Amino acid sequence: MTALNLTINGRTYAVSCPKGQEGSVGALAEEVDALVREIVGSGAASGEVQPLVLAALMLAEEARKSREDAAQLRAQHAATALAQEGPSAAQMAAAKALADIAGQIHSVAGRLRAV
Repeated sequence: MTALNLTINGRTYAVSCPKGQEGSVGALAEEVDALVREIVGSGAASGEVQPLVLAALMLAEEARKSREDAAQLRAQHAATALAQEGPSAAQMAAAKALADIAGQIHSVAGRLRAV
C-alpha cells in the first residue's frame, strides 16, 4: 500500500491505496474536490462535513444510475443477440410439435364433418 495526501475543499486527508494506483486515486480526489467546491460555492451546504455528505450522495446517485443504465444495455444486448440467433432447437421442436398437433386436429375435424 502507498500513502497519499489528498486535498479536498482545502483540507488534507491521509489515505492509502494499492501501489500503482496513486494517479487514479489522485484523479478521483480531484473530481470529488471539484464537486465539493461546487456544492460549497452554490450555497447548498456549508461547514466541513455537510458538503462531503452531499457530494457522497450525489456520487452514489450517479453510480446507481450508471448501474441501472448498464443493466438496461445488457438486457437490450441479450434481446438483440437472441433475435439475431433465430429460434433455438427447443423452439423449433416445439413449433414442429404444435404443427403436428394442428394437423391431427384438422384431420379429426374433417372426419367429424363427414359423419
